[in-house]
Amino acid sequence: MSGQLVKIGDERFSIKEIPSSGTALVLKKKDMILGSVDLPALVSDLGRVGNCVRIAYNGVAGYTKLQIEIRQIGVDVTKLCDKSAVTVASFKGASESVLGRLKSTYGFLLSGFEKMALVTLKAVTQVAKEMSSAADELHKEFDEQSKRVEKALSSTMETKGSEEDRKKQKAEESAKLQVDKAKAVEDKKTAEQDFELYEEKYQAAETKQTSYEASSQNVLKRVANAFLSPITGGNVFDTEGDVRRAQEAREEKLRHLEEMSKKRQARSNALKDIAEFAKKLEQCKDDSELADVAIDALHSAIGGLQKLSATMMKAALFWKQVQVHCERLAQERMTEWVETAMTMEKKDRLAFWEDPTFQEEAIGYYAEWVALDDVCGIYMQKIKETQKDLYGYLTENPTLAQARSNVRNLATKFLKEIAAEEKAIAAKESASQEEKKKIETEVKNN
Repeated sequence: MSGQLVKIGDERFSIKEIPSSGTALVLKKKDMILGSVDLPALVSDLGRVGNCVRIAYNGVAGYTKLQIEIRQIGVDVTKLCDKSAVTVASFKGASESVLGRLKSTYGFLLSGFEKMALVTLKAVTQVAKEMSSAADELHKEFDEQSKRVEKALSSTMETKGSEEDRKKQKAEESAKLQVDKAKAVEDKKTAEQDFELYEEKYQAAETKQTSYEASSQNVLKRVANAFLSPITGGNVFDTEGDVRRAQEAREEKLRHLEEMSKKRQARSNALKDIAEFAKKLEQCKDDSELADVAIDALHSAIGGLQKLSATMMKAALFWKQVQVHCERLAQERMTEWVETAMTMEKKDRLAFWEDPTFQEEAIGYYAEWVALDDVCGIYMQKIKETQKDLYGYLTENPTLAQARSNVRNLATKFLKEIAAEEKAIAAKESASQEEKKKIETEVKNN
């Protein structure tokens, strides 16, 4: 039964088939899941979590308390990423299973087996409830982790401040030594001048002595010569409402673009600061600049912790959005529709299952699960890379000299990554601004 296609937007769907992840309907549902979360940016940041922890740890080398605190963060973040990897994998498996169940459910309905359909729908609802609970738990844990990272960030900034104070004190001591040295040089010069003066006097006296001795050998002249000596001094859709909703959509898109622009400018400024710190480290030429290297290393650690904190907050927001989406999926709307329809005559029920309004609702429910499956697939791929990198970090045990060298090498690597990301951000921002201008023109003309 029901070989008809239902038109949603410019696309046509069959209730017998799962919508493709590339359709506009699914993409729209995916945007609903993500909200203001930029998934490509999030997975990119997740890919750098290991480097952020590594930079922070190597950057605070020599400061035992900070290293212990950051290593514990590394362990906690690794466990959290492991947990999110297991959860997202289970979500993907669950969503794939649910899509199969939904296909069976709709098949049961069209064939008149409503009780069987109701059983599968309730099972789907239960799965969604469990997923919502798991997502909420991860949201809370990522949020808590971001707070721990912020605490370590504050401690690192305080240490940097202390190092700068110490550097200033050393500079003042050095300046005083320079003054003392200058004074010693002046004293030496004065002494030399005094010496020359007295030497001249000596020579004069010598001359006199010779003269005296030549003229007289008496005892009194010899006593006078004996006294002569040199002196020396050192940072829904109905026809009448089409125009209004289109306008609202444009305005909504504008708001999202503005937010995305801010996130990108924010996701861009966060990335320039990290480049400046790295560049300073790269320019350190030798170990005679140990004070500057220590401060620059702490700068880098701060940059790594800032990036890590931002990523933890973004991940927390992502899981909050997933939790909200799962709550929506857990709503028993479809179940209620089926239960209500089951009070009708069989002929009316079958007509209801074939009604475009019901089928559009059913296909939309399909699409929400497809979108969740797609989002989980993207997240799962990147989190695996992050896990591998974090486990690599946990096996490292660098000496102070190796840590300082590691920071320089990581800085060089980050410079290249940041340059590439800056270019990508600029391209996205340019395209976004063009889209913004287009929508503003449409809003103005409608």
